[in-house]
Amino acid sequence: MFLSIHNSLISLDIQNGRRLLFNKINSPEDPSELLSSDPRAYDQINRALAMYDVLGLYVKRKYVDKSWVMDEWGSGLAKARVPALLFMAHREAIGVPSKWKNFDALSLEAKLAYRQPEDS
Repeated sequence: MFLSIHNSLISLDIQNGRRLLFNKINSPEDPSELLSSDPRAYDQINRALAMYDVLGLYVKRKYVDKSWVMDEWGSGLAKARVPALLFMAHREAIGVPSKWKNFDALSLEAKLAYRQPEDS
């Protein structure tokens, strides 16, 4: 199961979605601007975050070992947390609920483990 989710997370479209998240979402206005200027990029970020949420679900349900996930994906989850929260807030504001509770829990744990400040 771990290898399957790992392979999904390293697929080119998911990698690109994470890269776009890190490079394009730095302020509360960025998601709206990106949706207007490049909806495909916006969708790629959405897909990457949805995949992170599936990863969090697999950890929660103990389908994959949390220590393996943190070893392989912890720093990326920590780095994704702040821009992801901005992205999720934008989706909520436009009426698209994006709770992604599993990602939220896992990325918070990763942030604490990797000491990523909320406002960086």
